[in-house]
Amino acid sequence: MRRIKSFGVFQTSATVAAFWAAFGLLEGLLLMPMWLFLVKSGAQTGSSSVHPRELTWQLWLAMSVLIPLLFSVSNFVTTAFFCWFYNFAAKHLGGITIELSEEELVHRT
Repeated sequence: MRRIKSFGVFQTSATVAAFWAAFGLLEGLLLMPMWLFLVKSGAQTGSSSVHPRELTWQLWLAMSVLIPLLFSVSNFVTTAFFCWFYNFAAKHLGGITIELSEEELVHRT
């Protein structure tokens, strides 16, 4: 049995943030048709005096930049907190134990 004693807070958080940035970019691209449909259909943007059809490129820019940025920043902070909390708890409780084998993996094609 092996025990995970601690996680590197910054390295783990940066890795998770990179994953979520890529996922956020993908989600932004997948949601783009919906936003464009809403803009083209003339949906109103609340109390704004600017007509939505004039905001097409602004919406595209916001979706393609802000969603990945928000995903990565929020998940960096969340992961850093959970790594810190795990490290604190593992110090007192022992951490997660896993069993590793020395077997060689066979890849099937």
